[in-house]
Amino acid sequence: MCVQRMHQNNVEFLCCYFPIALLAMISYPTETFYGSAVVLLGRGVTAMGYYSGAKKRVMGGWFHFGEWYTVYYAGKFAYNLIMG
Repeated sequence: MCVQRMHQNNVEFLCCYFPIALLAMISYPTETFYGSAVVLLGRGVTAMGYYSGAKKRVMGGWFHFGEWYTVYYAGKFAYNLIMG
């Protein structure tokens, strides 16, 4: 059950994260790569913890740092497009 729930959680998260990462990559490919690497490694750690018990899924919660890092660069890209 935990494996199926973690898989569904990844599907729901990554379908929203990948378009944001693609937008950020247009102007900031290196920074987005680093943020995405943190996200994917963190999601992997979260999954490994969740497989052994639902309460252990917080071990990979640090993936949010990479997520916000990528969202920042996507926002910066959008701001630069708007402001010219």
